[in-house]
Amino acid sequence: DQQREMPKADAPLYFTIDEKSNSVDLTERGIELITQAGEDAQFFIMPDVGAEMVRIDQNEGTTEEKATLKNRLMQDFAEKSERIHSVQQLLKAYTMF
Repeated sequence: DQQREMPKADAPLYFTIDEKSNSVDLTERGIELITQAGEDAQFFIMPDVGAEMVRIDQNEGTTEEKATLKNRLMQDFAEKSERIHSVQQLLKAYTMF
């Protein structure tokens, strides 16, 4: 019964703490708070690299254009991954240590 009620308990939170795995994760509400100043709403959302690679390969275009799109995708993934990791580490330091 607790598992079914957890979304209700998590709804007003900005982040959740999992002490067992020693992790902190932003919630949807937390992401909205951080990006509310008119910034990109996808600022902390990781792209689905596999699906995007398939989409790029299926589109028409030259090999060079596809390579450029793939490079941009991987660069976006790397930047967001680093950004999310930094925020998680800051939240972990603030809340757990």
